[in-house]
Amino acid sequence: MLKNFIPARLAKQLKDLGFDQDCLAYWFEESGISVPTETRGFWRNWNVMPRRISAPFWQQATEYFRTVHNLMASISFSDHISPCYKVSIYNCTTYMEICTIHTYLATEYEEAQLASLENLIRIVKERNINDRK
Repeated sequence: MLKNFIPARLAKQLKDLGFDQDCLAYWFEESGISVPTETRGFWRNWNVMPRRISAPFWQQATEYFRTVHNLMASISFSDHISPCYKVSIYNCTTYMEICTIHTYLATEYEEAQLASLENLIRIVKERNINDRK
């Protein structure tokens, strides 16, 4: 079940970006995931609670970037030159490609998924820095 949640280090970065959506689970001081045993009524924004970091599902994280930051990622397998996953980041309005990353070392889809989220976070951080200038 853990693979359904984004890792703690990326969840922390999402929290720093302002992620404030309700989640089923949370990371507690980045030491391990905590999932409430009684799920009904426990979906909440754990980021507002001390020493907790909301642990969104992968789908929640990608939806957050799509709806809040107007970004989406596409992952495809390519074996043109050598086997790898291709991660492309797009603007949701114009469908203009912002960047492409070839994950030659990624042998699993999940590694490409991590690369897509890391790059979405990087792009938003860069935008935030440029907006402050």
